[in-house]
Amino acid sequence: MVKRFLERFELWREEQRQGREDKIVGGLLFFVALTIAQDVYTLVRAHELPWRAIINSILVFSFAVLYIRRSPRTWIVLMVFAITFIIDAPLLYIRAAPHIPHTPRLITAALIGAVGLASIIYSLVLRRRFRSDATPTI
Repeated sequence: MVKRFLERFELWREEQRQGREDKIVGGLLFFVALTIAQDVYTLVRAHELPWRAIINSILVFSFAVLYIRRSPRTWIVLMVFAITFIIDAPLLYIRAAPHIPHTPRLITAALIGAVGLASIIYSLVLRRRFRSDATPTI
C-alpha cells in the first residue's frame, strides 16, 4: 500500500512539474514576442534601431530557443544578460536626467542590480537543471 502511494505521489509530482514548465514556456514566448514588438515599434517610429536593441532581441530569442530545447548551454545566455544588468545598474543612475531626484534613481539602479543578481542565481540553477551527464558543462 505504501509503495502504491509513493508511485502515485511521484506521478502527481511529475504532472505538477509539467504544468509549471508549460506556464514558464508560455510566459517566455510572450516575453520574446513583446521584445520583438517593441523593436519593431522603435524601428517604425524612429526609422532606426540601436545595436543594443538588436543584440538584446537576439539574446532573448536564443535564450527562449535554448530553454525550450533544454540545452546545457542555456545558462550562458542568461549569464550574459545578468552581467549586462549589473553593469547597467550604476550607469542608469549616472545617465539619468539631472532634474530627477536621487532617490528614484537609486531605487531604479538597485532594482536593476537585484534583477541582475537574481539572473545570476537562476542561470546557475539552469546550469544544474539542464546538465547532461554525457556533455559536461563549463
